[in-house]
Amino acid sequence: MLGDRVTQRLRPGIDDPYLLSILAVTTVFCGFWLWYTVPNFATADEYSRLIRPMKVAGYTLADPGFSSLQRGVLDGRALGASTYLYLLVFGPVGLYVLLSGQLGTFASFSGLQSRWDLWFAVPDWFWTASILTARLTVVAFAVGCTYVLYRLGCHLGDRTTGRLAAVFLGLSLGFISTAHEAGEDIPALFAFLLAFLFLFRYLDRGDRRPLWIASAVGGIAIALKLTAGVIVFVIGAAVLARAREGAHTRRETLAHSAGGVLIGAVVIYLGFPSALVGGPDELIARVTAAGGQKAAAQNGDPIWVWMLQKYVEGIGIPLVVAVVAGTALTLTEMPDRLRAGEYKSALLVVALAVYLLVFSRWGYIRVHHLLPTLPLLYLLTAETLSDRLSWPDYNLATAAVAVLVVSTALFAGVGTAAYTAEPRDQAAAWLDENAESDATVEVYEQSIADVGMPHHLNVSRYDYNE
Repeated sequence: MLGDRVTQRLRPGIDDPYLLSILAVTTVFCGFWLWYTVPNFATADEYSRLIRPMKVAGYTLADPGFSSLQRGVLDGRALGASTYLYLLVFGPVGLYVLLSGQLGTFASFSGLQSRWDLWFAVPDWFWTASILTARLTVVAFAVGCTYVLYRLGCHLGDRTTGRLAAVFLGLSLGFISTAHEAGEDIPALFAFLLAFLFLFRYLDRGDRRPLWIASAVGGIAIALKLTAGVIVFVIGAAVLARAREGAHTRRETLAHSAGGVLIGAVVIYLGFPSALVGGPDELIARVTAAGGQKAAAQNGDPIWVWMLQKYVEGIGIPLVVAVVAGTALTLTEMPDRLRAGEYKSALLVVALAVYLLVFSRWGYIRVHHLLPTLPLLYLLTAETLSDRLSWPDYNLATAAVAVLVVSTALFAGVGTAAYTAEPRDQAAAWLDENAESDATVEVYEQSIADVGMPHHLNVSRYDYNE
């Protein structure tokens, strides 16, 4: 019976002849040359996301007890639900360590405070297995994001809307590059989009179950990435939309809302290990610190210049022009849609507006910060294009879609191909071939992830404050 229910849920996509091709293309792009930099890390962020669950496990194994667990969780920057995620991901590698009798050796590494010392002390096979397993997990979430976006497009318009939105996301270089690194951005995006899917069902059906599920899934997204808190405003807008239609009494609306708030709050709190072992003050400190860091880092350029530059870097100029035009057309039609009781695109606009408002307060922007806005923009653009493709004279719309898909694919292809010429890999390969086995490499970078060198060589470095 469970299998029948799963098949029924997936059927809107299973019988679409184009969907599997879209998901396959996403898999190829996101998984291309995934082993770059290993056994080293792609970025310092990837290191910190993966080292956190390792620290928790190491401290606990070295000295079993709550105080050791607490120390492992609170040692360093507090992270959210990504700690749970990568603890699960490391399960197979940890099981091998246990079965091979190396548990005591690995537990002793927990006393190493320097990231450099830790990276050289731990065998390179462990880093390779852990990093690749984590990156493959992120690729799986990326494919899941593409599928959920397709489903959202089908709910919003038709299959053409879903296909176009999914293609745009799967070919976006910013999405692909983020999926090449172990972190929380892609898993959080998956949960964020899944919450939208349940909210669309809530708008269609009106019962509380999809609303409460959306609150729980949205709480997971927030616990993974704090900027996913935008989903709170979207949930509120969905409740107001149903109330505007008179589908519920005031008492029912309040009950639905209260249940959603309670579920979301509990999930968020449980999603932060630091809050569980250190109390609510740890969660408050994490939230306030994240907002302060983004606002404090100022640059001479206005924030809209940052955003425009990162959108161009992330999706290319043709797609930037398309999403601006598509979103503008949707906004002009929004009053008529609201009067007709069509609220799904309004939820997308609410989320997009809140994100842009949040970003406007920041001092800088990176491509991965803009990642949650891409599916929103693609859905609005895909809906507009789908409407034009249904016109009797659809040649112009067809040509526009072809130009967008081809140009975005070329942009993504060139960007993804760069992983084959990663400078750190080239540096490590040259040293491996030319350096003597007892040679010492002198480096001046603060992070091990910024250095390209073989794992077996000695290193001399400036003692930065890590």
